[in-house]
Amino acid sequence: MNLKSKLRSLAQKTPVINQILGMGEDPLTEGKTTHIIHSMGKTGTTSIKESFTQAHTPFLYAHYMNNPFIPEKLALDDDFYYVISPIREPVRRNISAYFENYYQQGKATMSDFIHNYPHHVPLLWFDREIKGFWGVDVYQEKFDVDRGWQVYEAERARILVIRMENFSAWTQAYQALTGEEAPELVHTHKTDETEYKRFLKEEVVPDYYHDFITQTKYARHFYRDYYVDL
Repeated sequence: MNLKSKLRSLAQKTPVINQILGMGEDPLTEGKTTHIIHSMGKTGTTSIKESFTQAHTPFLYAHYMNNPFIPEKLALDDDFYYVISPIREPVRRNISAYFENYYQQGKATMSDFIHNYPHHVPLLWFDREIKGFWGVDVYQEKFDVDRGWQVYEAERARILVIRMENFSAWTQAYQALTGEEAPELVHTHKTDETEYKRFLKEEVVPDYYHDFITQTKYARHFYRDYYVDL
């Protein structure tokens, strides 16, 4: 049984796997899978998924592959993979994830966001997932902040880390990753627009939260050009 069949079978038997893997109703397209979208949520993954779907490019989509709930037998097949891992400025990313997963209804407040959202998610994700699963420590290697993307080499994969803010460079980045023509990037938005936009316009991010985020290695490594004090 190949990787795709294993994941389908496990997801059917264990519903929580859908949540762990970040699966939708049918995240695995038919055909031989060489592309894996492996990233934290709210970083533009829906756009990339839709692009691959429209281009009929088989892919696997997962937020978490290095997870104790996933048995060792789900190790990848002995193939070479192209891994796409988009990222996003952490303050905006966390706010978007708050609206996607924690906000219920009514007026959202900065206090609720600060006290109820797990802000560590983007700060730990690369150590747990890309280093933990693929064996690549991106923090020990260069990231080109001027162009907003970088390709990293793993034993059985090439990994593209691209900032959502630099999706305009998608064609060049994908060609550098695969050597092939890039599928057209389809821009999509999932976050509830009305309250989300009001929140961004009216709610003020506290200085202490901004200072905390900007001093993390995630922000300093991938977004040092965004913050004048780094």
